[in-house]
Amino acid sequence: MLMKKAKLFISALFLMLGVTLSAQNVTVKGTVRDASTGDGVPFAAIQVKGTSTGIATDANGVYSMTVPSNATLVFSSIGYITEETAVNGRSVIDVALKPDTEVLEGTVVVGYGFYRPFRRSQERTLRFRPRQSAGPGRRFERSVLFRCRR
Repeated sequence: MLMKKAKLFISALFLMLGVTLSAQNVTVKGTVRDASTGDGVPFAAIQVKGTSTGIATDANGVYSMTVPSNATLVFSSIGYITEETAVNGRSVIDVALKPDTEVLEGTVVVGYGFYRPFRRSQERTLRFRPRQSAGPGRRFERSVLFRCRR
C-alpha cells in the first residue's frame, strides 16, 4: 500500500513539474528601431501572437513585457512592415522595422468641418449685442438669429 502511494506521489510530482516547465514566463526587453534611420519607433504595438496580450513602446521605442518562453511576438506600427519574432527563451529582443513606402504613398488626409447645434444660451448671448444695421430695417441680432436657425 505504501508503494502505491509513493508511485502516485512521484507521478503527480513529475506531472506538475512538466506543466511548470512548459509554462515558464520570461521578461523580454528590447528596442524597436527604424531600419533605415536607426531611430527608435515611438508607440509601436507589440502583441503576443494568438492572444490579446500586448503593449506599446515608449517615446524612444523601448519596451518590456512578460510573455511565455515559447511565444511569438508581433511588432507593428503605422508606416512599417509588420514583423514576427519567436521568443525561444530570450530575454532581449531588438527589432528593426522596415518602412512600408507603398502605404505612405497612398495615404490621403482629408479634413472635415464640424457642426455645432444651436442652443438657447447662444440665442441670449446674441440678443445682447449692440444694435447695428444689418440691412434695410433689420437689427443685427435678428439677422444673426435668423441665419443660425436655418
